Amino acid sequence: MTVLLVLFLLLVAGVIWLNGPGLRMIAPRVAVHFLEKAGLRGNFSVGGSVTGGLSLSDLHIEGDKELASLTIDKITPEYEWRGLFRGEIKGLAVEGVHADIRLGLKKEDEPEEKPPLDLKKLVETIRTSRGKVIPLNLNLKDISVAASKEGQPAFNLAKSGIAHLPGSSDIQVNLGALTDATGREWPAQQSVIAWSPDDLTIARIDPFPGISVREFALQLPAGGEPAVDTQVHVNDEAVLVVSSAPGFTAAKVDLREGKLQIAPVAEQFGVAVPADGTLTSLAVEVEGILPDPKGATGTARVLLENVVYQDWAAPEVGLDASLTGDAATVAARARVLETDVSLDAVAPVTRAEEGFVLGNTTGKFNVADVPALLRDLSKRVPAIDPEAPIPPSSVDGNFTVTFAANKPQAANADLVLKPQDTALATPVAVKGTWAPDQPVTAEVVLDGLKASAVYQIQPGTYQARLSLENFTTTRIERWLEIVKVKPGGRADVSGTWEGSGELKAGKHKGELAFSQANWSREAAETITAIGDVAYEWPGRVDVRGTRVKMGEQTVAFEAGLANNLVELRNLVWTHGTQELATGTASLPVPEDFSKWRDTLAKDARPLDVSIDSKGLSLGLLKQWAPALEQLDPKSTGQLGIHVSGTYSEPVIDAKFEARDLRSPARPQLPPADLKIALKGGEGRLTVEGNATAPDFAPAVLKANMPFRPGEWANDPALVKEEPIEARVDLPRLDLSRFTTLVPGADQLVGIVTGNVTVTGKVGKPEMKGLVELAGGGLRMKDERVPPVEGLGLAVDLAVDRVVVRNLKAAVSGGTLQGEGSLAIAEGKPGPIDFRLRGDHLPVVRNDYLIVRINADLRLQGPFETASLSGTVGAVDSIFYRDIELLPIGTPFTGPSAAALPKIDAVKAQPGAGVPAPFGNWGLNVTVRTQDAVIIRGNLADGEVTGSMKVGGTVGAPAPDGEFRIRNFRASLPFSTLNVKNGLVSFKPASGFDPILEIRGTAEPRPYTINVFVYGNASNPQLLLTSNPPLPENEIMTLLATGTTTSGLEDPSVASSRALHLLAEEIRRGRVSYARRLRPLLGLLDKVNFSVAESDPYSNEKYSTATISLTDRWFLSTGMGATGDTRILAIWKLTFH
Repeated sequence: MTVLLVLFLLLVAGVIWLNGPGLRMIAPRVAVHFLEKAGLRGNFSVGGSVTGGLSLSDLHIEGDKELASLTIDKITPEYEWRGLFRGEIKGLAVEGVHADIRLGLKKEDEPEEKPPLDLKKLVETIRTSRGKVIPLNLNLKDISVAASKEGQPAFNLAKSGIAHLPGSSDIQVNLGALTDATGREWPAQQSVIAWSPDDLTIARIDPFPGISVREFALQLPAGGEPAVDTQVHVNDEAVLVVSSAPGFTAAKVDLREGKLQIAPVAEQFGVAVPADGTLTSLAVEVEGILPDPKGATGTARVLLENVVYQDWAAPEVGLDASLTGDAATVAARARVLETDVSLDAVAPVTRAEEGFVLGNTTGKFNVADVPALLRDLSKRVPAIDPEAPIPPSSVDGNFTVTFAANKPQAANADLVLKPQDTALATPVAVKGTWAPDQPVTAEVVLDGLKASAVYQIQPGTYQARLSLENFTTTRIERWLEIVKVKPGGRADVSGTWEGSGELKAGKHKGELAFSQANWSREAAETITAIGDVAYEWPGRVDVRGTRVKMGEQTVAFEAGLANNLVELRNLVWTHGTQELATGTASLPVPEDFSKWRDTLAKDARPLDVSIDSKGLSLGLLKQWAPALEQLDPKSTGQLGIHVSGTYSEPVIDAKFEARDLRSPARPQLPPADLKIALKGGEGRLTVEGNATAPDFAPAVLKANMPFRPGEWANDPALVKEEPIEARVDLPRLDLSRFTTLVPGADQLVGIVTGNVTVTGKVGKPEMKGLVELAGGGLRMKDERVPPVEGLGLAVDLAVDRVVVRNLKAAVSGGTLQGEGSLAIAEGKPGPIDFRLRGDHLPVVRNDYLIVRINADLRLQGPFETASLSGTVGAVDSIFYRDIELLPIGTPFTGPSAAALPKIDAVKAQPGAGVPAPFGNWGLNVTVRTQDAVIIRGNLADGEVTGSMKVGGTVGAPAPDGEFRIRNFRASLPFSTLNVKNGLVSFKPASGFDPILEIRGTAEPRPYTINVFVYGNASNPQLLLTSNPPLPENEIMTLLATGTTTSGLEDPSVASSRALHLLAEEIRRGRVSYARRLRPLLGLLDKVNFSVAESDPYSNEKYSTATISLTDRWFLSTGMGATGDTRILAIWKLTFH
């Protein structure tokens, strides 16, 4: 009994000890033991008691693998001690958790084969776990994680927390700020996980700014496998729907709404992409993901719009890809450079343990519209001509890529540039092959041409062959025009070339043989050539049997390079059997062409060049140079070139003589002789020349400078420092001898003299020259062109400037004066400053218009963008013409048949055809009537005044102003048209097509007619109204006959009107035989006559004469048909 009592007391004491101190001492030691077995090191302290409540604090664990360290400030379980023996707790509170983890470590003891993932068991485990978690009260706060990879930060999660109330299905998650590897910080956020028995859902969580995962649902069916459905919202612009089949055997990703801008989204994740585009369609389907991802299959369809890379753009790019059990395919379609481009490829796929293994990939590609592609490409490549007539064509090609271990091992491709109409241009076929450590081969085939080449990359050697068989350049002209190459003729060639060489060593060897080569040009005979060339460069070149023939002329020669000597042998130029020229040449060359300066300066080997022609007709040369067609065949020439000495001290003697130079198109010109001699030696180079013509003093050229080729070779800059002297003297030239050369000229007079001298240095010459014209004049056979008299000017010439002085002339009583200058910079026109003044200068003179002007104009500024400013004023100008506003004496035509309305033609600008830069010159000119322009005629008088400013440019002038027509009177048959004030407006928008606004009034008794002309002068509109009102056709009849159509129904009335009209025509002077009586009849202009006019009150017919006393009082007298007379005083009252 005592023993039992003692044992009981010991048990009670042990329990009490374990409840507190014992547990606090034993628990850390046991935990450390198991941590060490797991390869970790750590310690912690235990507080409290089992019955009063336990807590763990200051937990610190370190490891050498994935877990670097783990610290927990405090762990406090919530439990009832009686349930503790059954392993039950009611809650858990954790504070201050921080973990440092390492990513990317290799696992040393990883088993060779992992057991397959049992998803059903996983679902069951999650469902079972829920039953244990839901009753708990959980509060985990201040949890932070820092991850690194290869010693660099991977991410850092700031303090976060997880909370759950007992019995609730919701778990509150508070995520702290996340810092990624780039240092970018993602903001903190909150979310709620709803955990029901059959699924786990999250309404919304935003893992990154702009990225929101919504309606996330992990399906956990009882006895089944998990599945996922969710939506990913990107920047509130696009919605991606992601779903999987149960067991993750299949998955889908679809762009359900909106679109994605690729570059900004990538930038959100710290990824910079060089291109941008808009993802407008995405559909991805993958099957067979689990249990073995290596056996997966699937399809993907992607559509991108407005793809941009640097300054390249594609409005649409589409991609379709598929992966089946044994093959992968890709189909790409794009709209690039204004054409459709497509690519299709297929590759066999082998599935191995290490993943997918690609087999030999084959494919094809197509460019649908080559002309459109090149036109758009020309905006970026100046060498391409956008206006070239490229034949409609496309590019089709095929390719094959061989893979080994997913690395390319060989490739070959072929493409064909094929025009739709092969009659326009030849198809071009290109083939090429590549393989590592193997030669690269290429082949090009055109109509009549085949070229092939083999290139060894490492040694840099090549072998190539070109075969031409009846090849003609007309088959490639359209392709050459793409890069602005215009042959200017046609070549037909047959021949071969074979060659080889070492590019790195600069060694080449080959043979070129032409069995036939023809060159044809418009308006010129065909040139034919044959010959062979063999070379072994450097060192030897041999040109054999070369003959070039055109018509009856032949040039034959042989040439070669050997022993560092270039030789031209047996040069013979013949015309039929006549020998025209012969020559030979021998020139030393350096062994190393990079040392050519040393050869020129030091080589003592002799030079020998001798080329001599006979005295031959220059007409023989027109076969070679069609431009010489302008020379008379009687013109002759002779050339001689002789060079001896050495490169450093050469002796040059060259002469050219031409006699009886004349132009068949200008037989009036006297023939001329030309002589030029060039001599070099003993340190001087001289040029002498003269041009002579019968009865003319000769024009003489003399020039000289030092001649030191050896020193120039050592220091080329010395050439620019050499002094130069040159002079050209022009003969005293009488222009009257050239009158017949000016079309339409009756007389041309004037004397021209001048000379030009050049001094200074070659690099900076100083030129002075003077050309003077005195006593100049021009009279044309057309008397409407005013004669020019007393024309004189002086022109000073310099390297950098041309100055015109003392320009003056008299033109039909007016005068013209001017002066100015034009700067010359680097051989191009620079700033210009020219002023022109005219006083009463006639500019228009014809049968009806005389216009004289006073002008003060100045052209000033850079030559490319000069501006013309100043004033032009019309003086002493008159417009005189017989004006017929109505078609008197002209038969009326009947109404025309119905026709389609006319389409307004586009009005060309007056300066639209002016070439650059003149069309770019600015305008700032004021045009005005300094004196009113007078209008006079047998029917009308008046005047025009106004002004306008002409701006814009010469190519696109922009006038702005108005001119007014004042006191204009035009006589009609039975009344007078008065225009007190008409307006003609010029606007920049309408240019020199003015806007009319002219109002006039006529009063054929008893009516008042208003005439309104408006609209553009090119399409004026006429509006006629009357008081009392009449239709427009009646108004026209009233103006023409003095009565309406109803007044002409009576034949006697119509006869009287015809008699009256004839009388008016005679009185107004419109009948030719009565014009001499006009001065007398003009006295009756204020008298209004009528013949046999019916009185509207008595119906009697009277012939009357009415004279205007004032604007309102008239006196009328008349005689009736029976001899009755009447006299009336009329007072006129007008109502408006």
